[in-house]
Amino acid sequence: MENTIQDIEMALVTALRLTLQDLYQDYPAEDFYYFVLSTTGEGLCPSHAIWSERLLDQEAQRQAPECGCDVESMKAMLRFSAADSPLFERYQHHFQAVNQLFLSRPCIDDLSENEWQTEFDLRINTMLNALKTVDEAQGFGVGEQRARWFINVEVIPPDESNLSRAIQLNRKEKVEAWLDLGGE
Repeated sequence: MENTIQDIEMALVTALRLTLQDLYQDYPAEDFYYFVLSTTGEGLCPSHAIWSERLLDQEAQRQAPECGCDVESMKAMLRFSAADSPLFERYQHHFQAVNQLFLSRPCIDDLSENEWQTEFDLRINTMLNALKTVDEAQGFGVGEQRARWFINVEVIPPDESNLSRAIQLNRKEKVEAWLDLGGE
């Protein structure tokens, strides 16, 4: 069990690299700006959500009439919405090994409150470390390309810890834009 967290981190790095590889291959002309790993308060295997400017525009045009608002307002509502991303869990098949490793961890419901918090923090930090590793290996590009991305590990429903991770992973301007449009 001791190596499982390290195994999870390595499996997450692999899943993230494969996801980005497939993403860039499947959507070579996209202007991507958003990549988030999200999990529940139980610290389950993360889901991922991805947005590009073109996909945001298409989705906003589709949803604006349904909500009775203009396209620009709809874009603002959708810009950082993981659940509304047309690429939500698009490459989740790359996370099968990660899921199996998460399932090999102690059942969080069977733990004491202190043990639960320790286990939850281990899982979140593993996701954060994997995302940092991929980012440091230029998985989200360099220079201007990297500057376009907002990346994060988020707990759903949102809590204040999402902000601390956003600050660790992103430039100040990206975090401020995320906060301005409802990020927590």
